[in-house]
Amino acid sequence: MTAKILITHARLREALDYDPATGVFHRLTNGRGFLAGQVAGGESHGGYIKICIDRHSFYAHRLAWFYTYAKWPAEILDHRDGNPSNNRIDNLREASQSQNVSNGRRRLTNRSGVKGVCFDKRRGKWIASITSGYKQINLGRFNNIEAATRAYRKAATKLHGEFANLG
Repeated sequence: MTAKILITHARLREALDYDPATGVFHRLTNGRGFLAGQVAGGESHGGYIKICIDRHSFYAHRLAWFYTYAKWPAEILDHRDGNPSNNRIDNLREASQSQNVSNGRRRLTNRSGVKGVCFDKRRGKWIASITSGYKQINLGRFNNIEAATRAYRKAATKLHGEFANLG
């Protein structure tokens, strides 16, 4: 990642103060368009917070990790609660792409209201399925949404562990 070489840990701590309990950064100095003490950054696409330091833009969750641990995350940072603007350090964890997707919310196109469950109109049954290791696994067809939901949640817990989003 190029962001790693654009700012040092010392420069970050010189420019910003981070509160790990709230996940909020504050400016330590005055600059172009901002004052010391102001909350740093603004909401970007997808609800993520972006902060500009020395004309370079950074995601706040990655800065929070770097600020706290003095090292950039190895891969992706996952927001445990699924809220991309919640940058409390206890809400962040390193994850692989697959783990990050496992913790994702149900798709906007999902009409059942339950992640991993859809209705087969032709057969009049509820279908439960899950993706693991980039492969979709059919968990079966069920007479009611409750049974399909239980099947999805059981599989998600088994396959995705702490990254399972049961919503």
